[in-house]
Amino acid sequence: MLTLVFLFLAIIGCDKENDVQPEAPKTTTEEIELNTSDQQAIFSARQSNNQAIKDHDAAGVAAIYVDTFFILTSTNGIFTGKERVEQIYQSVFDSREEVLFVRTPTAIKVNSDWSMASEHGNWVGTWKVEDENIKVGGDYYAKWHKIDGQWSLRSEVYTQFDCEGESVCSTLPTL
Repeated sequence: MLTLVFLFLAIIGCDKENDVQPEAPKTTTEEIELNTSDQQAIFSARQSNNQAIKDHDAAGVAAIYVDTFFILTSTNGIFTGKERVEQIYQSVFDSREEVLFVRTPTAIKVNSDWSMASEHGNWVGTWKVEDENIKVGGDYYAKWHKIDGQWSLRSEVYTQFDCEGESVCSTLPTL
């Protein structure tokens, strides 16, 4: 299970001096173009998803996933199925101190004719391993589908560019 936890993590900021979990950074509508109600709905769904992660609510995190949701993690882990990914989130919340994952969209594009959309952005995350603060981050891509008037996530792909924390960063992902 520990391997699954490391494969899945995409997390943000701990205050080392005060050992206080920070507020999740909030993207404002001024920082991203949201010209349509579909873009606004996707942005809102992402904000709710980030809040569910902050609240350590695994069911709330998975609420926006289609049943066949899949994720390709920054360490090349592939997990398929809404229920499976929800279980992994719960495991991470139960086994890590000060876990926070935040995805910050920088672009949302909608193909209204096909009821699909892309979301690009940055992810950052932090947690603690014993007394060590871990911080990772990079870019992500998400694919959305509009089903029965509701935007849901089909997939997420993460690429890691930043890593702080010897216990995690010294292990290279396998292909």
